[in-house]
Amino acid sequence: MENTFIDIKRMERKNLRKAASAVAILMLLFLVFCIIYDFALFYGINLAFNDEFVFKKSYMHEAAKFFYSFLPNMKMIENFTIQILSLITSFGIVQLFYKFRPMPLLSKKNTTENNYGEGKTSIPKLVGCCFCVAMGINLITSMFISAVTWLIKQLGIVLPEPNFDFGSNSFANLLIYFLSLCVFAPLIEEFLLRGCVLKILKPYGNWLAIFVSAFFFALLHGNIGQGFGAFFIGVIFGFVAVKTNSILPTIILHSLNNFYSFLSVIIQNLNHKNTMTLFYVLSSIFTMAFIVIIVLTIVFICVYRKKFKLNDNNTTSLTRKESYATLFTSVFICLYLGYEVFRFVEQIVFSN
Repeated sequence: MENTFIDIKRMERKNLRKAASAVAILMLLFLVFCIIYDFALFYGINLAFNDEFVFKKSYMHEAAKFFYSFLPNMKMIENFTIQILSLITSFGIVQLFYKFRPMPLLSKKNTTENNYGEGKTSIPKLVGCCFCVAMGINLITSMFISAVTWLIKQLGIVLPEPNFDFGSNSFANLLIYFLSLCVFAPLIEEFLLRGCVLKILKPYGNWLAIFVSAFFFALLHGNIGQGFGAFFIGVIFGFVAVKTNSILPTIILHSLNNFYSFLSVIIQNLNHKNTMTLFYVLSSIFTMAFIVIIVLTIVFICVYRKKFKLNDNNTTSLTRKESYATLFTSVFICLYLGYEVFRFVEQIVFSN
């Protein structure tokens, strides 16, 4: 009997280790294929123009300059096209050795059960509450990171920052920027992080899967400014995905969150003084409105907290310490985290 129990634990540990390897390989492959497809594109352009395979930085620069001249915001089109190809390729490779079903896009239920049998919560109500909280987190984290970034700059260190420059305010530019930020980014990132990473890690328990997928979501942004807030928002997205067993609500949340950023960047990129004044007035009104909404949301959650509970749902016989050890000692997890550290340090070096 004891030997049977040991064999079961060994098998569970092996399955958990395989799941950890799968998510790390998926993330690594996604990032690596983004680089490969990017290089392949410009190698192809370079080859077409020079009739020979020549690797020179100046040639590659000319190839990129020519390619980006085709359409306004061509770089954004290239980015989400490459990300889609990278996602399909990396997902296909991981499926070869780790068979799993991604979290479905649609749930058959319009309510969520809380795993405690203490009532149901409508999905629109859950999404609405979580959106208010996400907006509050956006405001708080952006102010905090702005202060930290300013303090670090006083020490002579420049941190990598996101580039929101989308060119002119033409209709074509705005349309491509909107599609990239509010359509393709939510679809790609939610399928990768909540649809795949969170789903694969669910045997570790719901909460660990949520936090790890949120951490990977933060790392994917590649800078502290976006990554800090992305982690907390990723926790909310993961919570919604687990409660609804669907990534459609998180795609909607993600799109709404990015749409707010889209409007903010659009107004900031306008150079008219009156528009900027209007922007600051609207920002103040939005801030006060969101604070009121967040307070009401917190009160609502406290009153109906039993409906928003989430069971940890650890399905293994391993202790929490044992199961966590299989995750954080995984060779591929260490490789992925090491690569992310390298990416971050490299960006700091180039920024300074």
